[in-house]
Amino acid sequence: MYSTPLKSRVDYNSGPFSGLSRLVSGNNGNTRDSSGEKGDGVNTLDSQKDNNVQGVNSDSSLPLGASLLMPAGSLAPDLSAVDEHLRVTNLGGSKPLELASQYIDHLERRDANSPVLDERSYYNNGVNYNFSKEVGGLGAFTPFERQQVINIPDEILREASKSEIKSDMGIFPELGRCWITIDNKLILWNLKDSTDYQSIDEIKHTILKVALVKPKKDMFVDYVNHLLLIATPFDIYLLAVSHNEETRELSVFNAGLSVSVHGLDVSQITCYDKTGQIFFAGRTSGQNVWGLQYSGSDDWFNSKCNKVCLTQSAWSSLLPANLVSKLPGSGYIRSFFEEDSKYAQETVVQLKIDQSRGIVYTLSSKSNIRAYLINGNHLENPMSIEPAYIRRIMGTTTARGAAILGPKFLKISQIVPVSRQENHNLFLVAITVGGVRLNFNGSIGRSGIEALRLESIKFPPSSVTPEVIRQELQNQQLEQQKKGLRFYSNLNYSESVHLKFQKKSSVFLETTSASTIISPGIFFSAVRKSTSPQDSKQTTDSKVSQSNNQAVQHKLFVSVPDYGVLKNHGKYVENATLLDSTGNIKEIVLLTPTFNATQTPEGYANEFATQYSSENLKVAVLTNSAVEIYRYRTPDEVFEALVDNPLPFLINYGVPEACSTALFVTCKLNKSEMLRSAALTFFTVGIPGIVDIKPRYNKYMVSTVSSFFDKPSFDATPKKSLHTTPSGGAISMPDSKASFSLDDVTLSARFYGIALLITRLLRDIWSKQIFVTYRPERFNSKVKEGSSEGGTIAGMSVSKADVEYYLSSIAILNEFFNMYGNSLTVVYPSIISGSDISGKPIDKSEEVANQAENIAINSMMKLVQSIMEALSFLNVLYEESEVEGFEQQYVAFKDIIKSLSPEIQVDLTKLKFKDLFAPNEHTKVLVREILSSIINRNITRGASIEYTATALQERCGSFCSSSDILGFRAIEHLRKAKEIGLRDYETLKYHLNNAIKLFERIVDDLSFDKLKEAVSIMLELNYFPKTIGFLLNIANSVDKAKLAYQYVADGSLEHDGRKVYYDKRVLIYDLVFETLVMVDNLAARGPSNGTANIPVPNDISSLREESYSVALKYNDKLFHYKLYDWLASQKCEEKLLELDTEFILPNLQEQSKSSLELSNLLWVYLSRRSKYFEAAEILYSLANSDFELNLGERIEYLSRANGFCNGVCNPSHKQRMVELSTMIQEIFDVAAVQDDLLSLVTTDQRIESNTKQDLIKQLDGKVLPVSDLFNDFAVPLGYHEICLVIFKVSDFRNQEEIKAKWDELFESLKKELSDSQSLEDSINFINLLSNVVIKVGKQVHSSEFVFPISDLFSTICTLFYEALPHEHIERGSIASIFLSAGVSYGKLYYILKDLIETSDSPNALFTAEMTWLIKEWYKNDRKLRDIITYDEVSSLDQYSIQSDPIEQYTRRTGNCV
Repeated sequence: MYSTPLKSRVDYNSGPFSGLSRLVSGNNGNTRDSSGEKGDGVNTLDSQKDNNVQGVNSDSSLPLGASLLMPAGSLAPDLSAVDEHLRVTNLGGSKPLELASQYIDHLERRDANSPVLDERSYYNNGVNYNFSKEVGGLGAFTPFERQQVINIPDEILREASKSEIKSDMGIFPELGRCWITIDNKLILWNLKDSTDYQSIDEIKHTILKVALVKPKKDMFVDYVNHLLLIATPFDIYLLAVSHNEETRELSVFNAGLSVSVHGLDVSQITCYDKTGQIFFAGRTSGQNVWGLQYSGSDDWFNSKCNKVCLTQSAWSSLLPANLVSKLPGSGYIRSFFEEDSKYAQETVVQLKIDQSRGIVYTLSSKSNIRAYLINGNHLENPMSIEPAYIRRIMGTTTARGAAILGPKFLKISQIVPVSRQENHNLFLVAITVGGVRLNFNGSIGRSGIEALRLESIKFPPSSVTPEVIRQELQNQQLEQQKKGLRFYSNLNYSESVHLKFQKKSSVFLETTSASTIISPGIFFSAVRKSTSPQDSKQTTDSKVSQSNNQAVQHKLFVSVPDYGVLKNHGKYVENATLLDSTGNIKEIVLLTPTFNATQTPEGYANEFATQYSSENLKVAVLTNSAVEIYRYRTPDEVFEALVDNPLPFLINYGVPEACSTALFVTCKLNKSEMLRSAALTFFTVGIPGIVDIKPRYNKYMVSTVSSFFDKPSFDATPKKSLHTTPSGGAISMPDSKASFSLDDVTLSARFYGIALLITRLLRDIWSKQIFVTYRPERFNSKVKEGSSEGGTIAGMSVSKADVEYYLSSIAILNEFFNMYGNSLTVVYPSIISGSDISGKPIDKSEEVANQAENIAINSMMKLVQSIMEALSFLNVLYEESEVEGFEQQYVAFKDIIKSLSPEIQVDLTKLKFKDLFAPNEHTKVLVREILSSIINRNITRGASIEYTATALQERCGSFCSSSDILGFRAIEHLRKAKEIGLRDYETLKYHLNNAIKLFERIVDDLSFDKLKEAVSIMLELNYFPKTIGFLLNIANSVDKAKLAYQYVADGSLEHDGRKVYYDKRVLIYDLVFETLVMVDNLAARGPSNGTANIPVPNDISSLREESYSVALKYNDKLFHYKLYDWLASQKCEEKLLELDTEFILPNLQEQSKSSLELSNLLWVYLSRRSKYFEAAEILYSLANSDFELNLGERIEYLSRANGFCNGVCNPSHKQRMVELSTMIQEIFDVAAVQDDLLSLVTTDQRIESNTKQDLIKQLDGKVLPVSDLFNDFAVPLGYHEICLVIFKVSDFRNQEEIKAKWDELFESLKKELSDSQSLEDSINFINLLSNVVIKVGKQVHSSEFVFPISDLFSTICTLFYEALPHEHIERGSIASIFLSAGVSYGKLYYILKDLIETSDSPNALFTAEMTWLIKEWYKNDRKLRDIITYDEVSSLDQYSIQSDPIEQYTRRTGNCV
């Protein structure tokens, strides 16, 4: 079907490759011949020219395709450069699947961002064609090959030849049918079966036009998927069509819909698929566009089917079209009503719709183009393009003066809309009769189409010979030299040789309306040549004329953009050649979906991305006698043709693409062994001496790290001292002493070839959601009731057939890696050694590069294995969803999903295929949940869990590991135990113990939900003690390194990584606590709970004791601590106080530092165990703690502590007990003072309310320093008695200060004395002073410094004597004060006697008080009565030293009293 000019077993060191070989191997440096002159870099072999390949770029000295990128004098590309390079941080430390996934994501983004197909800059100086006038003349790069010729059945042709009025034909690719009209008869002929055709001959009149459109939504029954429109001179009939793609059955129904079009002569029909709107035009209706409207009902005002003119004015619509056309001067009349003022007959010859933008285009018989924006049921005002506009714009571009666009040839034969997905700016392409493509850019505003302008022009290829081109280039160089002269200095314009010849090319001249452009950018030019016999042999571009003696010749050319060159080099090249068709071409249609890679202009035309995932592009060409099927040749087919000489493929598309394609060809089992072997050879070793496929170590300089997506430069001349990066920049290689990083390695094209193949095999599903959910509208109506059964997941987003297809593809790739993986990943010596085994020095950078390559390729191999298991899992899910008798309906899918929790289902809906292919732990957990559901369903159906689990492990081991198998076995034991219940305790115990053992073996893979489920079953069977032990074993197994202990010891920081283990333990401990609660409740209810059937143990209380015993005896400090906290939170203080474990006291001691409740528990716990010293220490610390305690509680703690200090203690603690007691007493005294202050402040009416509250808040809390109490409270508030007490507490001995404070106290009391001098006032004053001094004296009398009796007695006497009438002062009033304050009789007697003896003059008050004191002493002291007689005391009326009975006794006996 095509031929290739390339020879097999090419010698790259001779012939046309010799120069290229030296260039590539010389690192892109320039070569010199033997004479030392610099060469062109390309040798010329005129003897090997291929004259079949002609065009402006056809340099026969190079392989086909190489010349496209290397004009004369330029350099060969650097084939070692890798554009796809991605620099991954921490390449050596990344997980294999994560690493591979990063590369796949990167390459997928690159594939989706290849250059936009049509940009003006690509062909400003003409299109760069690779053109051949011969069929298959481009060899391996021939874009299309004819795959099949389907002859129209002879009986149909014979019938068509008998047509009397009109015959036409076309193709309905949606139905797989060819249609042929013969007068009033329509034949639908099956392209797949030439014997299958249907005839519709009920039409009464001649058929003018046939069209197939999509029906309006919800208009017909579901199986009606098309409408067949048949236009006659009088009516348009709408027939309903039902087509089953699987069975290929076609049914046509009369829908009873028709509309009258009498006089319109319908010639064009089209449909706007989005809304189902139908538009048509007629030959007698000028440039008007009509709308055909239909509905399911009719009434008095509207029929089921009617028509409306969408472009005619309202007044004109009142007159029948056929009537207006018959009136004399109708053209002049119509000029008043129609939008076009020219009344010359001009009709619509083509009607097209841009389905993506909603624009209707019309082409008139005078090459005028109009564009209407669809707005509801209306068409907005049109944007017009006329030939005059095109000529005007051409005059401002490089296309000016083009002969092929002269007045005679500026006729448009076809218009082709360009979708928004293909190009945002390019709206329309118009094809002229000369084969010129006019590209129109546009823009749409709110009110309609704002602009439609000629943006660029693609001229057809030229057929001139290379010799003519070289001659023209030489002439152009001479012209350039002349520009240096003064006379020619004003000549600045220089037209390219390419453009010059293309502007007058006649290759595509007489292009017919059958020509078209198939997305993306594939131009089919159907040419109807009319040549004279003498000119048929020789035709040049200089002649654009026709002979009167014409012979019709039909040709079909195709020109296809080279998407790979555009992607790899950013250069626009088209491969144009002649196809095999020779008949009169009626129509060219696309049979298969386009191979666009994205729905955006970027990446849209990347055929390499979709070559493995999309159906081969097929085009049907309908001629007058046959249907010819052409198939687009994919890159892997191009590579297969070049497998013995892949260098042109490498130059055009890059080494990574070549490696990817070579790997794909190697894995194609339907190819010959020789072909696969050659592809494998290239994949593994490249082209020796030309292309060395290996990784490189590049230490990028800061100034050169720009973008990895830049294209390599082919015109630069790199210096020998530098290497080049993939972006063409300079890199510096590290010296031998430099540090090496795997991140700085540019991986080989082989690796990126592997990654590219995987990316493209899975590109359709890689980022796709795995599961589909019920749509909201369906969910409300249908699924709301069933949502409890099936959840939110409706099914899977890919079919079982697709899963099996992907699985088989990946399996072949995995088999390749199993066979050749070791040769791709070679382990090299360590870089530390510095030499290999033979002792030869090793290039460390090369070794690091090899290590990085090894890591990367291994990650890809592991990814392939993971993908296999993931797809196997999906296949298993499909298989398990099938039910016998309901094949391929997967009705059991809902049963599998409904057992999953809503949270699991929500997480599953977020899961993408790439998450499943490179799963993390969360993804694996989700998959295991599904597998568990499958196994549980099989168990309920009676299937063996052993068989099911083993089968799952074999097919998807990473999701169903050996641990999962053990887990399933454990679940089966639990299930059996549950079935047995309490009937057979020994068997029950056997199954439960086995389940526990199995769970403990898989603790690392045991989810908490699964553990909780197992525990619930055990507790239902009253298996409490073993369950508690099992849970505690699990808790310690999940944290064998006791990281939770360390986490708690280090302060339990929020972002500590060890918190995970702590949280796991806590969750399990909570289950233990729930178990203890259950056993408590069971014991509280008594044995009537139904446990009497349990033989051993049958006592619920003993079951409870055993459960608590297991928990309390378990050696887990953290558990005990949590248990005690739990008991405290449950208000079970008495249980805590009864515990006697090794952890309870340390726990209370640690927790008491932060908990008042536990601190109280601690001292009670210690006191109950007679540890009084420790209890006193706790109480002392509580009294001084920062807990929220009032002063009374602190005093209570001090009092209790003081009491414990008086208790029995260990002899070794006796000294410490005394010291503690002393400290307690000291702070107790201060606390007592503070308490007095608090009482005074509370009752003090002098203080404002807010101030009082602040003072109370300060005093009713922690015990304050005594200095603060004195300076901040007692002194400012005038509490003199408190000041005196503070003096005593603080052991203050400054007599002057103390005396002053007493004086202030007495002065303050003196102010209470009334001036009335009454007896009552005197008594009140004496009582007031007595009470105050007594109160203070009781507290301070033990300090002779704070309570100086002698001074105070004198002061009080003086105060009474001076302030009160003498008769009001009763004897003993003063002495009784001191006695009541705690001063002994004897002490007061001697002090008073000393005052009397030392006084300068007799003091009656002193003597009177002394007399009273002796008598009172005698009365109350029996000892004194024994030594002194009553008469001596009773006769004492006036005291003197001589009459003092005590003094007399002392003198008489010499003894002191």
